[in-house]
Amino acid sequence: MKNRIINEIARLASQKYQYDFVLNGTKDDYAVPEEMIDTVRGTISTVLGNAILLNTLSNSQADALRRFDAEAARAFSMLTWNSDATAKQILERSEWTELRRAAEDCLQEFSVDVQEWEAAMK
Repeated sequence: MKNRIINEIARLASQKYQYDFVLNGTKDDYAVPEEMIDTVRGTISTVLGNAILLNTLSNSQADALRRFDAEAARAFSMLTWNSDATAKQILERSEWTELRRAAEDCLQEFSVDVQEWEAAMK
């Protein structure tokens, strides 16, 4: 489960991933910004709500997930998800940039560097 959390948060932290799969995805291999947030928040909720899964994390990692979840909730509520907003416009909004930064900060608690994650995903 920890790897799943790391991968989901890394996708939100990685500008390269977002460029490749949100802006330039194919019909079979793509990502949608609001689904990325919804998915990671669901996973975080599952982990934080399950004592067995929560015990696999250090206190600082659990706290980092709580902080990130709060930032993801804030960003989700502030971003425009109507059909008039393009994915490019959403990814350029300050709320998305702040979310990306919060994701990077969260990953630091898991000793994950975004650039190293991107390199490993090739």
